[in-house]
Amino acid sequence: MYFPSTTTQTLSATATSNLRVAFTSLTTAICSVTNGATSTVTARAAGTCSIRANQAGNATYTAAPAVTRSFTINARANQIVT
Repeated sequence: MYFPSTTTQTLSATATSNLRVAFTSLTTAICSVTNGATSTVTARAAGTCSIRANQAGNATYTAAPAVTRSFTINARANQIVT
């Protein structure tokens, strides 16, 4: 996957309980995560980005097992204009 370090991508996950899913970057030097009304990931450097999704429980539902997914952020190729 390639996207510039100033670009953000939307993260999404659903739980059958309809409880909110929160995301955490496990590789903050490579990518950062912002949780809010819309959760996003921003590339910070080339490398492997690992993101963990967590869904806490409540009085009705137990917490779901955390899920981690990883993907590669490739370095941007040099551009030569002549």
